[in-house]
Amino acid sequence: MKKAVRLTALAIALLLALTSCSNGEGQNSQTDGTETVSAFEQDPEKVEGNVVWWYWDEPGARLMWDEFNKTYPNVTLEVVPVVNADYVKKIQTAVSSGTELPDILCAEMDWRGKILSYDIWEDLEAAPYNLETDKIMDYDLPLLRNQQGQICGLDNVITASGMAYKADLAKEYFGTDDPDEMKELLPDWETFAQKGKEVYEQSGGKVFMLTGFQDAGRMVFNQHPDPLVEDGKLINFDKVIVPTLETLLMLKENNCCDMIDQWTPAWNASFAESSHIFYPAPAWALSFVIKPNDPNGEGNWRVMEAPGGGYNYGGTMFGISKSSDVKEAAWAFLHWSTMTDEGAKAYRDTQDFFVPRKDLYGGDNFDFSGREDPYFGGQNVNELLYKVIPEGLETRPNNIYDGSITEVLLLTEKLIEKDEAVTLESACQYFKDELTNKEPDLMG
Repeated sequence: MKKAVRLTALAIALLLALTSCSNGEGQNSQTDGTETVSAFEQDPEKVEGNVVWWYWDEPGARLMWDEFNKTYPNVTLEVVPVVNADYVKKIQTAVSSGTELPDILCAEMDWRGKILSYDIWEDLEAAPYNLETDKIMDYDLPLLRNQQGQICGLDNVITASGMAYKADLAKEYFGTDDPDEMKELLPDWETFAQKGKEVYEQSGGKVFMLTGFQDAGRMVFNQHPDPLVEDGKLINFDKVIVPTLETLLMLKENNCCDMIDQWTPAWNASFAESSHIFYPAPAWALSFVIKPNDPNGEGNWRVMEAPGGGYNYGGTMFGISKSSDVKEAAWAFLHWSTMTDEGAKAYRDTQDFFVPRKDLYGGDNFDFSGREDPYFGGQNVNELLYKVIPEGLETRPNNIYDGSITEVLLLTEKLIEKDEAVTLESACQYFKDELTNKEPDLMG
């Protein structure tokens, strides 16, 4: 199914890499101080190959590939559709059986640590790729590294997140819909909970701050960036899990959360209703969640920094399989789509994705952060989500147990929602017991 790729340039670059040293900026230099030309900086028309990509979003992949082919006309794409939920299992099966892997690998955030634990990823910081990591937003770098510290891929969208809210409800219950004023009114979760109690009482129990504990948990949990696993054991329970559960219990006590699960029909419908004020707002959610679920809501939405600050939510990274025989072609796409202005514009214009590169936002290259969105009342949401929040954001490093920890957190959120007698002590013990059932080695 794969076609051979032109490898002459790649071989030259690899040979040069052995006789050169790094200049510290992701470029190779000869011993005489002159720069070499990377294999991945050749004439685009000389790059050839058929790239296989296992992916759940074939339309999105082909939109970008059509743009890519305008520069790299001789690289073809073969998308193998895979249901998102089945991706990890499909990779595991291929690894264990020794069958062929795709050329482009994917890793979503919830199970990124697990899939990065497999020794199937090219190190993109190493020659001949020489990824310029200084151009990538600082918060994103820990999310791209495996447990050995190697950069294994690139994210195609900023995942720094704020909190969206309905302007009409904000005016009714807070006296303003201005994002800066709202941030001043709700600087932390304690204040948020107190205001939530007032909203619930003033509305006669008809209006909640949030749809449910899953929305709340996503924000609060990811605001605690301390690592959770070290040497195969759970650490920082008191720094991450305890304050997360403590905050959720406080929100429950003050009637801040309804009991609607994320990604359900009821949750989708709630965006167009008037019973919930706030929603998690990762950058990708504006076009892919909020607008589709409230098509008549133009002008009635705003975005603010969440109480307690920014957080990371979601995201899919793309890397190159070690077994690929079209590495040059695969890297040409990954590099073009995220590390060139042309590719970044293509992501923006075809899918409303904004890649996590520092130089794109607020600079004189081309301005990605100055777009006022009428749907959000003319607010410059891009500046907040793509510049302000990312600058101060810290993120938790990946670990192989992330998926299990997330699953247990969801179970604990359901306990808090349903059990009127739950306490912080009982919620913590429940979390530990469930995680022990799933990952006994982690808790041993």
